[in-house]
Amino acid sequence: MNDYNQILSENLRYFEELNVKHKIYSSIDEMLFDFSGIFITLNSFNESDYTFRLMGTYKKREEKTKKKQLYSLGLKSVKDIGTDKAIQIKKEFEKLVLVFTQMRYYQDIKDVEEKKRDL
Repeated sequence: MNDYNQILSENLRYFEELNVKHKIYSSIDEMLFDFSGIFITLNSFNESDYTFRLMGTYKKREEKTKKKQLYSLGLKSVKDIGTDKAIQIKKEFEKLVLVFTQMRYYQDIKDVEEKKRDL
């Protein structure tokens, strides 16, 4: 089993590679700070539709949860790059959602450990 530092390093490297390739967000640190979660929206009723959007959720003060689009693969882009490439990009972003979730948990663990040291 991988240890925390190795997983963290792999996650950071994965995010940076994807961020350089697709210009998702300024940095993983800012993304973890700004968003409570990320998810993919897609048309699950049409299996031949490879378009999707990567969305981030956030709250400001006591307001309702808001959403922000971080990346979009539209119909024109899918036609330009082809379905195989679109499927590959979608899989990369599905993995990014998992990486982000894991990084959020690690951030929460880090915060708890820091609070324990302060006591």
